Amino acid sequence: MTALPYQSLPFLDNIIETPILMVAWAAFGVPLVIFLLILLSKLYRQYKISSYIDTVIFSSLFFTWIVGFILLIFLLFANVSGVKLYFIWITVFVSSLVFSIINNRALVKYLGLLDEKNPLKK
Repeated sequence: MTALPYQSLPFLDNIIETPILMVAWAAFGVPLVIFLLILLSKLYRQYKISSYIDTVIFSSLFFTWIVGFILLIFLLFANVSGVKLYFIWITVFVSSLVFSIINNRALVKYLGLLDEKNPLKK
């Protein structure tokens, strides 16, 4: 079985030594990224595709924040190594990103983001 070369990813040394960093990233890093992306998304609001991009990015990050944090807390207490926590978080992020891309229309309808059917605008 071949091993992943960890020299190509230098930040994994810190994660190997202290796996709590992955839980801290899942708890505090993802909301910080969401906040920064909200500020950056105001720059490209003029484009028509921006609502699609915003829905995909923010819903996938929100799902990753909730599911990833809960999952990493449980796995940290089960003494899973930091590298495995990293790859599990990446898997959760990619799967929620794919889910958000595939189900974008359903998410928009569920969240009430359509202008003509938004019940809050009445």
